Amino acid sequence: MTYFEPPNPPESMRSELVESGVSVVMTAYNAESTISAAIDSILTQTLPSIEVLVADDASTDRTADVVAAIQDSRVRLFRNATNLGAGASRDL
Repeated sequence: MTYFEPPNPPESMRSELVESGVSVVMTAYNAESTISAAIDSILTQTLPSIEVLVADDASTDRTADVVAAIQDSRVRLFRNATNLGAGASRDL
């Protein structure tokens, strides 16, 4: 069995990655009951600069309302007018 081993960049490159930050793209469809915990999990990571981009895929529940209520400037909400599927939703 072959396992993927992530690259181990040199220290100089690692510091560049940390300084530039990390963007997490999360798609959501009718995730009202779980979206808040998922976002909290991302935001509590030990990275100095992180943002969460949530693509609501035309949910019919309160998913977008739950995300919009999060008072954290690192969280940004994008809403699809129609359901596009997870793949297309990630193409913000």
